Amino acid sequence: MRRLTFITFLIVFLASAGAPVAPTAAASVSDDTDPPQITFRTPEDGAYYRQNTHVVIVDFQCSDSGSGIASCVGTQPPGASLDTAQASAHTFTVTAVDNAGNQSSRTITYWIVGVPSINLSSPVEEANYTVGQPVYATYSCTSTVPEISDLRCYGTDDGQFAASGSLIDTDTVGPHYFTVIAFELLGINGYLSHRYWVSYPFSGFDSPVSASGTIDGAKTKEAIPLKFSLGGYRGNNPVGSVHWEHVSCSDWTSLNEGWNLAGGTLSYNASTDRYTELVPTDPSFKGTCQQLTLGLADYTLHVVNVRFRG
Repeated sequence: MRRLTFITFLIVFLASAGAPVAPTAAASVSDDTDPPQITFRTPEDGAYYRQNTHVVIVDFQCSDSGSGIASCVGTQPPGASLDTAQASAHTFTVTAVDNAGNQSSRTITYWIVGVPSINLSSPVEEANYTVGQPVYATYSCTSTVPEISDLRCYGTDDGQFAASGSLIDTDTVGPHYFTVIAFELLGINGYLSHRYWVSYPFSGFDSPVSASGTIDGAKTKEAIPLKFSLGGYRGNNPVGSVHWEHVSCSDWTSLNEGWNLAGGTLSYNASTDRYTELVPTDPSFKGTCQQLTLGLADYTLHVVNVRFRG
């Protein structure tokens, strides 16, 4: 009987002295003053992703050790595909509220990396330059994310490195290719190529070719001398091809009978700075009109319309 009385007394004493008791749910809410915690998995703070091609699934979490989470809202919901359409710096914000009304917000920054842009102003696409003409390469590259970029910009002229501001190759006639490559983060590279041409300074044929580019009354027993200047001596092989084609005498249009290659003989006169291509004729040309085409090594074609005597 005494033992029971002592225990009863002890319980009453402790209760009156403020001994802790199990909290109710209402007490937990009223006692919770700590804001909820926010954890990012993706996107990561400071991360960068490929524009339009990098699939990133949004993943974040809100937690609260006190009253529990009432709401957890992000710029995009968990499980959504992160918007990677716009290349630039982006922010992602998550706001959490617990059941006690405490709120916290966290914002991280990530980058969407796109293909760098390239400006190639010289050489101009399909431009025609004269052999030996001084032409300077001018190009630049621009990153879509300059804040974090490690962009590298290189130019090549027919495969040989060419810095912006350097001379391009105009010593060799014919087509050339100037290419700029921009190397960016995540292996995203930009590429731009211009083709340009280098030609001889051909100024037309001398007599017997008229100013309109014709020879009237040619004889089939005589070779046709094509005299021209290329602005200096250009070696022994500036001529690539010579051919004849049967054409209409009324308007010089082709009769679609094909080409006939002509085996001409080339010579150079230094005192007059003139090349002469001596082109043989054929007896079958008598009374016809033929178009004589001289193809130079710079890929240009120069046409003479020839009317043969009957």
